[in-house]
Amino acid sequence: MRAFAAAVHNLFGTLPGLGLGALFVGAMSDYLQPHFGAAAVKYALIAPILCFVPAGALYLMASLTITRDVARAEEGSTS
Repeated sequence: MRAFAAAVHNLFGTLPGLGLGALFVGAMSDYLQPHFGAAAVKYALIAPILCFVPAGALYLMASLTITRDVARAEEGSTS
């Protein structure tokens, strides 16, 4: 089950990142080009980094319940 969860996590993290990430950065760079000129690429590359903020918050929220979840899983496996 742990390997399957890791595989699903990697799948949903890799496909959008590799498939849509470059497209997003290129489109954002083209959109920002009239306003920032050559610096548009810099700002376009900063935008995906901001996605790590909500991801980190979600991982933090998940970590707060990990001990309770493990205890519940152990109770279920002994029954």
